[in-house]
Amino acid sequence: MLPFLSMLVIITFTVITNRLLKQRFANHGMAKCCIMLISMTMSTAVGMNMATWLPDMVLGAIASIIISIALGYLLSTGLPMYLFMESVGSSFMGAMMGAMLTLMTTQYLTLSIIFFTMMFIVSAIISIGVWNREMFPIFIKAIPKHIYIVAGLMICVLVLSSFEIQHEVPVKAEQQHQHHH
Repeated sequence: MLPFLSMLVIITFTVITNRLLKQRFANHGMAKCCIMLISMTMSTAVGMNMATWLPDMVLGAIASIIISIALGYLLSTGLPMYLFMESVGSSFMGAMMGAMLTLMTTQYLTLSIIFFTMMFIVSAIISIGVWNREMFPIFIKAIPKHIYIVAGLMICVLVLSSFEIQHEVPVKAEQQHQHHH
């Protein structure tokens, strides 16, 4: 359930971020950095989610890369091509890192999915603020209020869903313990 919710958050926030970035195209040097930050954190979270569904390193990485590039396209639609290329490069690297991180460790999967999904949300919010810095000298005002509300709701849903997962974990551990005897 958590990987599904995380993917839903990622897709929703990617679309919202794209709409805000398109409204005020910022032609400054930080634009590439903003896209890279958003794409890297987004694709790392995607890689982690895909690895929970495809627990093979190669298949998980391939699926993560494909989905991350598609989301990178969603993120950069309506923006110059060089920003799409920046997004693709960052997505490629982040997707592989997320898949490998998840498949190389067995502990703290819930924490890592929540943490990296929240990192994506925070990165997108910071990038939106930097993107709009020329129009809004005060950083906090550069981020629309509804973004804070949507981000807060999404983070609450992720955290609340983790409590439900915590109740499932002991059952799985108990089942594994019975198989060893």
